[in-house]
Amino acid sequence: VDPGFNIGTGLLATDYTASAPSLAGNLYGTGVTTDYNGTTRNTINPSVGAFNYSVLGNVVLTATAGTTSTTYSNVKGALDAINAGIHQGAITIKLNGSTNETASAVLNASGTVGTTGTYTGTASYTSVTMYPSVTGVTIGGNIAAPLIDLNGADNVVIDGRVNVTGSTKSLTIINTSTSNLATVSTIRWINDATYNTLQYAIIKGAGVGTTSNYNGVLFFAAAATTGNNNNTITNNDILSLFVLKN
Repeated sequence: VDPGFNIGTGLLATDYTASAPSLAGNLYGTGVTTDYNGTTRNTINPSVGAFNYSVLGNVVLTATAGTTSTTYSNVKGALDAINAGIHQGAITIKLNGSTNETASAVLNASGTVGTTGTYTGTASYTSVTMYPSVTGVTIGGNIAAPLIDLNGADNVVIDGRVNVTGSTKSLTIINTSTSNLATVSTIRWINDATYNTLQYAIIKGAGVGTTSNYNGVLFFAAAATTGNNNNTITNNDILSLFVLKN
């Protein structure tokens, strides 16, 4: 059955809206009343196709302004979009499964210009909260740099509990790099990253390092002006994967 997509190409859910409720994928034909992210489906012209389930990845992002709902294959993709101002306001990143990070997942300060793909814009967020929705989630990579980099970012919460409830640690963040470069860490705070919280997570890594060149698993780097202040790290398991070299 031809669903009669409005456009049939593109990245927006509205590009794949059926022209009539009697066509394939509609509310009445499937009995599905909400999309995969909990959004109530339109009973007149319900969205169909890619928007109905998370085909793009395990990272589900919602925001109060800008583009309010999108999925990504990894955390870097989500943070790149925030940096470019695609998602704005109070932002939630829900991890429905593990991710493989092939480059540093960097979150810049709100108000700075960022680029993702061919799109350039200005970050505009008040808070970013990231947590798993299921147990056993891992954010992992083998990167000779920070796996997650809070570059002047403020008001970020990384919470390893499922749906931010209870006390069980269900999120592992691991950088398996064996590089001894001074850039290597698992999470870095830099350029006045303030009022951020890391809690109830298992953090592992990163880098072999030497006695004169080792950042550690968590790294507080250089400040821009005021310092990387008022950050909270609590109820985490922090483990090194490697032995320090002389």
